[in-house]
Amino acid sequence: MKRKLEPQDARQGRLGKPVLIVLVVGILLAMVAWGGAEWYGEETDPVLGAGSGQTGESGQAR
Repeated sequence: MKRKLEPQDARQGRLGKPVLIVLVVGILLAMVAWGGAEWYGEETDPVLGAGSGQTGESGQAR
């Protein structure tokens, strides 16, 4: 025969602040990683603009 459980006893874990803290910290870490990738990408991006006057491999202006 099945025993009737109270909602408090049947719950798997607590809700509230611990879950919110994990979610907020995870989002903040994702934002830091994204910002780091953006910064690194900008630092390693070669600067080639239209009309910049840079020469190609043949030595002639583009």
